[in-house]
Amino acid sequence: MSTDLPSTEAEQTNPSILRLIECSRCKLPFQTPLRLPCGKTLCRACMPPVRRRVGISYPGTEDRKLGFSCYWDGREHCLGDCGVDVLMGRLVEVFLQYTTQGKLELEFELELELEQLVRAVRAELDCQVCYALILDPLTTPCGHTFCRKCVGRVLDHSDLCPICRRKLNLPLAVEKEPVNERVATLIEAWFSDEVAERRETLAENEHEEEGEGEGEHGGDGYAGDTLPLFVGALTFPMMPVFLHIFEPRYRLMMQRVMASPSRRFGVLAFNRSGAPQGELGLSLPFMQYGTVMTVDRFELLPDGRSLIVATGLSRFRVVESRLRDGYYVGRFERVTDISLSEEEDAEMAEVASRAAALSRESRENLESTEEADADSSEQQPIPLDAPLESLSTRQLLRLCLDFVHKRQEEGVVWLHPRVRMAYGEIPDDPVLFPYWLATVLNIAGSEGYTLLHYTSVRERMKMAALWVRDFQGRGRQSSTRKVSAIL
Repeated sequence: MSTDLPSTEAEQTNPSILRLIECSRCKLPFQTPLRLPCGKTLCRACMPPVRRRVGISYPGTEDRKLGFSCYWDGREHCLGDCGVDVLMGRLVEVFLQYTTQGKLELEFELELELEQLVRAVRAELDCQVCYALILDPLTTPCGHTFCRKCVGRVLDHSDLCPICRRKLNLPLAVEKEPVNERVATLIEAWFSDEVAERRETLAENEHEEEGEGEGEHGGDGYAGDTLPLFVGALTFPMMPVFLHIFEPRYRLMMQRVMASPSRRFGVLAFNRSGAPQGELGLSLPFMQYGTVMTVDRFELLPDGRSLIVATGLSRFRVVESRLRDGYYVGRFERVTDISLSEEEDAEMAEVASRAAALSRESRENLESTEEADADSSEQQPIPLDAPLESLSTRQLLRLCLDFVHKRQEEGVVWLHPRVRMAYGEIPDDPVLFPYWLATVLNIAGSEGYTLLHYTSVRERMKMAALWVRDFQGRGRQSSTRKVSAIL
């Protein structure tokens, strides 16, 4: 391993070295450094004034109700996204160990044992996922720093921090998340040769994995970003699907799926109307958006048929497909939700815009409803004619829950205990609820399909609220075909 030491000129300029751990506001070494969502770092004591954020109900936790304006770009940051930067805190301790006085006050005459310092700093810079030098350091809201690609790999199967197990609250598309600027600057300045070597090695490994993909899992080439595709059902993340596999092509496909380490496959709805599917064209029999499923239970029958229970993991969009032994294999891109900050901004803007258009009396009624929604355990019913755009995300959920609980009291067939045993009890999570409602109501066609390409929790909740109002207005009952199969 090569270690890049600063040049002789840099060695003689201690201020440039010390500024790597210096707060840009107080000009002292970081004390309780906080990571900001924009990639900057500040001492906790140097934080801008914190204020209460209004017009936000989802996710609505206490730390997300507080925010401040960023010193650098003026944007509002949520306090819940600003965790103590654990790595920077350790680096500050290392730097101070190699000063002659070991004090927090900066004195630029301090003598540094530079080589020992660099080696001590390098010992702190291994990613705790890949155990190599951190590349593109991404600091999570809980304050731990990993390679950006390693965070992406973690999010493929979990939303918990590998170190502290707290919820990460990061979008799956981590490429758009800003890196930790101070840590990135230090790594590039002192360990540039090792960084270049790491990038070259990673590029070679990715190239080799692409080449091996064609031979993996029986030659189907669905390693990495490709999947075998089952065409015939509309499924959703976090929801189970029950499949009876009898066609020879899908029997072969499921044999290969069960032989793969991940036991994953994609499920797509039929393109019954022959509608255009983006870059895929008009000739394909399936819709472009679908759900990645993982097999929970597989029962092989004596005649070769199989019964499968699978659960939705995430959404995807097919960008390229080909036939393999009668079934389709597709290269896909993951469909991810916007970040929590973007979700909150969208809710705040829409509710505020709609409220501004209301009369004073209506606006006062809406504000009192929102206050009751946040602070009262006895929540008041929401008027059925209230514009959906004027309701907070939590109010949209409550409107839907009121409808479902009322139907449950009436004993409707789609809320039979066996249905709830199969698809879960009535959820109170805005992320899960629209998928659950679409499943138990058997919402088919374009209505249900829309959920797969909406990237906002609020937009999916508005869709669910539209279904509720449609059912209330027409008093219709959903198809009982799915219910009959379960009962």
